[in-house]
Amino acid sequence: MIGRKLSAVILTAACTAVLFASTYGQSPNCLGCLCEASSGCNRTIGCSSFAGYHCGPFLHARLDTAKTTKFTLNVNIYEKNNEEKIYFFAIFETFLYISAFEACANDIYCAADTVALYLKKFEQDCNGDGQVTCLDYALIHKIGGYGCRAPLPPNNPYFLALDHCLSVINES
Repeated sequence: MIGRKLSAVILTAACTAVLFASTYGQSPNCLGCLCEASSGCNRTIGCSSFAGYHCGPFLHARLDTAKTTKFTLNVNIYEKNNEEKIYFFAIFETFLYISAFEACANDIYCAADTVALYLKKFEQDCNGDGQVTCLDYALIHKIGGYGCRAPLPPNNPYFLALDHCLSVINES
């Protein structure tokens, strides 16, 4: 059972690393582990209003996401007989509409791009160790770019899952 779980984490990290090739300086493995720690990188998780309003595999918070300056969204919004597909490409200055936020947060590519932009915008050494590492990115993603210097919450499931994922892929 532990072997299967370990294999699943490695596979998830590897797959998400491939998905997140454009990372604005963050390691694709780090983004993969942020996704894994957030939701198990569940691409079909949808949105929930439990403990705030969060959507998608990265569990985007609407207010945090709106702080990023530009977003790209590729949405397949029409499919007819599995033959014709119409794609719309849109650039959003901010998420003014909940439906746009939800569409991006639930699209793995748009979600990863948005997280990477958010992390780049707020990139800083949150834990004071003199380096910007995946833990700093996790603090920015989980706590926010303005509050990431707060003490790490003890035994927080997100950070435990992140630590496990990073140790499996030998990155810290």
